[in-house]
Amino acid sequence: MEAIRILLVDGHHIVRQGIRLLLEREGDLQVMGEASTGREALAAIEEARPDVVVLDAQLPDMAGAEVCRHIAARHPGLATVILTTLRDEASVLSCVRAGARGYLLKDADLPDLTRTIRAVHQGDAVLHPRVAGIVMGELRRCPSPSGSETALSPREEEILRLAAEGLTNRQIGERLFLSTSTIKVHMSRMMDRLGAGNRAALVREATRRGLI
Repeated sequence: MEAIRILLVDGHHIVRQGIRLLLEREGDLQVMGEASTGREALAAIEEARPDVVVLDAQLPDMAGAEVCRHIAARHPGLATVILTTLRDEASVLSCVRAGARGYLLKDADLPDLTRTIRAVHQGDAVLHPRVAGIVMGELRRCPSPSGSETALSPREEEILRLAAEGLTNRQIGERLFLSTSTIKVHMSRMMDRLGAGNRAALVREATRRGLI
């Protein structure tokens, strides 16, 4: 299996070196380069062609959200993980809206970081438990889409099938190698889209519509 190519972006050299040493213990993860500023990161992406960018939300020359917007515009298939100390609502939502697929705090354990990198590389979204509530609250405030937009993604179908079998969020997360908070975000998003007030109603509605 090919290693996941990673670019580390953080304004502090010692932080980048520490993360690099930890990640390079994993056989399927390969750090291709480092950058200390947003501009360096955008240039390094062109040269290193990473699969995942691990990015601080606070850089010397620009905010992480701005870097995410540039990445999304120039490299829409490139996954970005925010790894930061910032957990205020404005920082979290600005990065997620800009296209970040993952948002972790720097007190996360190494397994959390490696699991997140692998998950976003597969197209999943992963949020630190301390910031998941912020994104879920934003989802609840947004109007529910209708029509064809209610179709489920392959990952959502997988989660909902397991929920229909009676598995808890924790059990689903363990089965799919995702955090419980990530499962909660997926479930909340599906409930909003299908107009369901709880898990049981979600399963019934998805079944009625032939989505699972």
